[in-house]
Amino acid sequence: MKKAFRIEKREAIAKAAIKLIAKEGMEALTTRRLACAMDCSIGTLSYYYSGKNELVMDVFQYSLKKISSRLRVISKRKPLSLDLLESLMLSSLPLDNETEDYWRVYQHFSVYALSKREIANHIRDFTLDGQYWLEGALQMLQDTGEIDPHISAAELSGQIMDWFLGLGNNLLFWPISERADKTPEVYHLLPRLMVA
Repeated sequence: MKKAFRIEKREAIAKAAIKLIAKEGMEALTTRRLACAMDCSIGTLSYYYSGKNELVMDVFQYSLKKISSRLRVISKRKPLSLDLLESLMLSSLPLDNETEDYWRVYQHFSVYALSKREIANHIRDFTLDGQYWLEGALQMLQDTGEIDPHISAAELSGQIMDWFLGLGNNLLFWPISERADKTPEVYHLLPRLMVA
């Protein structure tokens, strides 16, 4: 019971930190500001986190888990199809307030990681995990004949992952109400892979 409460409390702290970072950037994440946002003492935060680096890594991991969880939930539906892959990609883009916060944290952490090798390694690992998952999905679609089998699934997954991450980051510069209009290329990219 005590461990479950600790996990729940750490998650609440991570969510508050995500809101703070998404709204004001990494520089706003101080124990004082976070304690104020949570209406708790700095001592409470210190009880759950040994320092800012541990908190930063937890917030980052939580955000990545939330972005990828949408992919994993949809991808468990069978059979996998090109339409499902499109839905999957769209559901993971920052098209709503909740997903926007996670993407903003990802964006802030990407800049922060330029000077923090440990975080840069996590960003790279997250990208590679997504790319490997996508490669497997593309291979499944090749096996069912929905995607041209002559296209390299490994090469294509890298290109789609780079495009997806770039699109997600670029969408953050537009108001949420206009973002869906900026994503029609998703509908045009994947059908080009279909077998004629």
